[in-house]
Amino acid sequence: MPTPIDQLPDFRPTVLPVPAPGMNPVQRALDDLGVPWRTSTRDLVARFGSSPHPSYDWDVIPLAGAGNGLEGMIFPIAANAFRTSSTLPPDHFFTCVWVSDDPLENIRIAADSFCALLGPAEIGRNANTVGCAWIAGPAGITLTVWPPSLQSFVSRNRAHERDPRLVTACRVAFSPGYRQAASEREAHWIDSASVVLRLGDRGAKTAAAQLAAARPLPTTVEFARDPVPRCAELHGTVSLSEDGAALIVCDRELLVIPLDRVLAVAVRKLSPAKGPGGSWLELVCQDPASADGETSILLASGRLPDELDAAAHRLGERIARRVRIEPAQPDV
Repeated sequence: MPTPIDQLPDFRPTVLPVPAPGMNPVQRALDDLGVPWRTSTRDLVARFGSSPHPSYDWDVIPLAGAGNGLEGMIFPIAANAFRTSSTLPPDHFFTCVWVSDDPLENIRIAADSFCALLGPAEIGRNANTVGCAWIAGPAGITLTVWPPSLQSFVSRNRAHERDPRLVTACRVAFSPGYRQAASEREAHWIDSASVVLRLGDRGAKTAAAQLAAARPLPTTVEFARDPVPRCAELHGTVSLSEDGAALIVCDRELLVIPLDRVLAVAVRKLSPAKGPGGSWLELVCQDPASADGETSILLASGRLPDELDAAAHRLGERIARRVRIEPAQPDV
């Protein structure tokens, strides 16, 4: 007999080993499902087109033919139509599975499909949701339902009005964790780099685990690289390659950023008000896929509005880039 909601264990994702580069089990499962997770967003739009989602209030790229064998899909697996000119793949795909008005049956049906590909995983409760997940390095597949019996606050949901099955459906989210290996030139940049700014140290074990599992953001995926042995000594730093051609950021993830893509060093600030305030040190980089041609990559955060000004000036001087120090705005 299926376990009732009030007897489910706490949600805990199943962490899968990644035995070698190119052998990520979640990414292999996406291949089995026909999800083109290595294809750039631009090429996905050219191949599948983009259109308004039938239930949600945004445009998507529906991947016709993906997910064959996944029982009960309400709509095709899709990527959000975001940064559609990007030459890098999207890192989020989703669909919903529904076979009945019982949310636990829906998540069990979805879990059965992925257990066949990835091995067993436990369905567990997390606050007002019930979930199941497989994580392998930067990649993951997460199943989530929102049982009506666990919802203490119910507001109007237009997606549910368009398709009432979504009330109890299981949302299936795929995060392929696309990340490139460093090229020969980039490997030399990393090996020859010397530290120009220290961001903090979380310890070698924490650093290795964090870097191995770091899922690149849409704005950093172009620069994100698989961790390498030298990350152990570079973690928590910004470094400059020996030839001065690239910055190596090794903190939440390993980023290799050609210096000719860096426009400025910036600090954003909030002064204490209703909120505590703080400051954020960023690299402003060229980004052809964004509306204004720029993107900001976070390097460090501080508790005080002026805490990072000196670091910004040191970094700007070292890499010969202008420094933007924004006036503090109230943290309301």
